[in-house]
Amino acid sequence: MAINANIAVSNIQYDGTGQKEYIYATLTYNGTYAASGGDVFDIPAYFFNYKAAPKLPVTVFIQGTNGYGFGYVPGTTPSNGKIKITTASNTELGNIAYGAPITGDTGIIIEICTKKA
Repeated sequence: MAINANIAVSNIQYDGTGQKEYIYATLTYNGTYAASGGDVFDIPAYFFNYKAAPKLPVTVFIQGTNGYGFGYVPGTTPSNGKIKITTASNTELGNIAYGAPITGDTGIIIEICTKKA
């Protein structure tokens, strides 16, 4: 897989001091939502500087500030998981351009937790 052109990642932080490894970042969206399950989010492509041999995440937490729900749908590898976005009424977005509440949300954060090697 590769980096999804609709999702930009910034403010990356890494914490490997405890029993697990954590990656924190800010997500910014543009373009069109890929209906039917969400946008592909290739963890190794975005965070290759932090994980030499990425493993499937233990947990992924995503939160925005404008009322939309964000959920990570695990794939069979760290490269083919998806980020699913739902409205406040828990309806998945359709194949439409992201609206201003998503593209303008500067507070969408992601936390990825994995086991240490």
